Amino acid sequence: MKCDLLTCGFDSDRVPFILDISSPGIATDMTMFGFQAIGSGWEKAVSRLLFSEHKSEHPIERVLYDCFDAKANAEMSPGVGYEWDAVVIRADKMHKVPKDIKELIETVWAKFNRSPFEKFDPKEHTSAPKDWRKQLEDFSRSLIVPSDSQMSTGQQ
Repeated sequence: MKCDLLTCGFDSDRVPFILDISSPGIATDMTMFGFQAIGSGWEKAVSRLLFSEHKSEHPIERVLYDCFDAKANAEMSPGVGYEWDAVVIRADKMHKVPKDIKELIETVWAKFNRSPFEKFDPKEHTSAPKDWRKQLEDFSRSLIVPSDSQMSTGQQ
């Protein structure tokens, strides 16, 4: 079968990994690189991550934004559609990124991904909320630090 598979997760010692498995069965460990993409737009996506100096040490909110930015740039390739999904994988749990956070990322991207020569037109362009960064940081923090209601007395 001629297809590619990108798999990531944690091994039995809870160490993260990224594997790129390409036809005809060539597996490349991309863990040290820190990211990878597959599909018809993979070159544009990876190029964008490199251009934006993406690093695996960045906080979750920056990773989500950078990955959306790379995906949006990959849309220049034939066959890459607009729809996207995102999950944050931790060793103990997987978190689907909610629709409101995805929409916030799209809005922020649209605000900052315009030519400085283009005038802002409120009828045509959606304005990002003033607290967009705090909203993304709060979402990121909610994935790392459990709230009091999520913690039992024994975990505190």
